[in-house]
Amino acid sequence: MVLDCTGIVLAGGESRRMGKDKALLPWGERNLLENAILILQPFCCDLIISSGNPAHHFPGALRVSDEFPGIGPMSGIYSCLNRSRTEDNLVIAADMPGLSADILRFLLHQGQGYKAAVFIRPEGMLEPLCGYYHREILGAMAKFIKRGEYTMHSFIASVRTRLVKTEELPGLNTRNMFLNLNDHEEYESHRP
Repeated sequence: MVLDCTGIVLAGGESRRMGKDKALLPWGERNLLENAILILQPFCCDLIISSGNPAHHFPGALRVSDEFPGIGPMSGIYSCLNRSRTEDNLVIAADMPGLSADILRFLLHQGQGYKAAVFIRPEGMLEPLCGYYHREILGAMAKFIKRGEYTMHSFIASVRTRLVKTEELPGLNTRNMFLNLNDHEEYESHRP
C-alpha cells in the first residue's frame, strides 16, 4: 500500500574510502542506488535522490543537489526535505543494502508523533542515515547549518526523536540491516 511518505536516498557522498562512486556499484542485478530506491518504492508516494550527479537517476525519482555543498549528510537531508511534498519522510543511504521495506515501514510507524525516529545499533550508536524525518524539522536544521553545526547526531539530540532498538522489530530479519559499504573490502565481502 502506497503511503503519504517520501522516500529519500542519500547518494551524493564522496566515496573517498571506496575510491569510486558507491551508488553505482553493482548489487545483484542492479546497482546500490537502484536497490535502495526499489526498497522504498512499494510504499512511498514520492522518491527523491540526494545527489548532484546526473548519473544518479531513476525513472520517476526527483534528483536534488545539496543546497549547502561540502557539509555532509545534513545538507542532503535538509535539501531533500525542503523539496519534499509530504510531511513524513524516510531517509536511507544508498550504501546500506541490508535494509528492507518491512524495516522501513516499521520505522515510519514508530516516528508518528515525533520529529524524527532513528535506530540504535546494538553497540549503542545511532544510525541517522536510516531515519524518519518530519518536514517540521527544516527550521531547526537550518539553524544548525547557519551555526556551522553539521553533525546529525547533535541535531537528533536537539529534536523530539524516537530511538528505536533492533529488539523492537517484530520478527524481522535484522542481521544485515546496518551493513554499510564504506570500502572495497566490505563491498566485496558482502556482494551478492
